[in-house]
Amino acid sequence: MGWIKVEHSTPTKPEILRMASILDSDQDAIFGKWMRLWLWLDANSVDGHVDGVAPQHVDALVALKGFSSAAISVGWLSFDETSQILHFPNFDRHNGETAKNRALKAKRQAKYRSGRGASVDSPPSTRPSTEAPPEKRREEKKSKSIGHFVPPTLIELIRHCNEKKYTFDPEAFLAHYEARGWKLNRGVPMKSWKAACVTWQKNKDNGSFTESKPPPQNSGPGIFIAKEYR
Repeated sequence: MGWIKVEHSTPTKPEILRMASILDSDQDAIFGKWMRLWLWLDANSVDGHVDGVAPQHVDALVALKGFSSAAISVGWLSFDETSQILHFPNFDRHNGETAKNRALKAKRQAKYRSGRGASVDSPPSTRPSTEAPPEKRREEKKSKSIGHFVPPTLIELIRHCNEKKYTFDPEAFLAHYEARGWKLNRGVPMKSWKAACVTWQKNKDNGSFTESKPPPQNSGPGIFIAKEYR
């Protein structure tokens, strides 16, 4: 479907106002005549030149005598009587294919900026990335929701233990409850891993259980002793 590019300010441009004065008409009527002419031009020219069309033909096209003379006087139209060629100055700036492509590109950029805050032609950002490093992302992927309970990653657990100054082994804690499907004694689902950390630390302080780290990978079966009292 064809289309033409028209600026928002076109209806009030000085040329439109001057033509309205010359032709004793109002600016909206003159703008409407130009729209009709530009649509015809878009369908009949690729470069703003039309062969074999005289000014009187333009007057007939827009149904207003003297329109072409007024357009020539304001510089929006010219006519070469020798070669019988009608010319529309600045055609390429507004309605040539290059201008249309620029307009479409500007529309795409505006849409992209409104949704993403950047230009489609913007170079990659050089700002430091706030994305988590691959190691952390892998740890976080291990955290899967169990109902409304979300198990901690090893990094989260270590940070929490450091913050609370717990002395039990975070890896042993994680391995123990992962093996049990994050359930407490008697198969009761865990609701808070931080609360479980408190119990583990108390049991460790009271000597209620001993703990050992999970065996190294590919080292064969290992023994893990961790008894919980809750």
